[in-house]
Amino acid sequence: MLRYPTDPALKAEVTLLEDWADESLFWYYWNISFRIENNFRRFSDKAFGKLNPVLRYVVPRFLRRECFETVESPGLGCLGERERDTNLKKFVHALDQKLSGRSWFVGSTITAADIAVYAQLKQMTWGELQPACSVMQNAVI
Repeated sequence: MLRYPTDPALKAEVTLLEDWADESLFWYYWNISFRIENNFRRFSDKAFGKLNPVLRYVVPRFLRRECFETVESPGLGCLGERERDTNLKKFVHALDQKLSGRSWFVGSTITAADIAVYAQLKQMTWGELQPACSVMQNAVI
């Protein structure tokens, strides 16, 4: 169960951070997973490696085509690769600063914000996706 503080101000902060992670970091993960060829191969091997050979060939290619259409739409699609990388670095730095000296993003216990941010960043590092891994190399998050 996702945790939200009872204090209204803290609850609002958790709600905003959780939604931002799901609606913004998610697209950065999709972008680097599907658009960058080496990342796509790593992602495909880990995510679809146990499927039968036909599905292992078809499913990733179908998803990649769909991803290109989605990522090219307004939002990340309006930015060049360099701008997307710069934004991801800024976001990771901001998250790192927010967490500096603390165990949790909001309050004194784990919340939905921590889970949402961790889930998105873990997906990027799980697949050893670049530039995410190098960006997060020195982060405390």
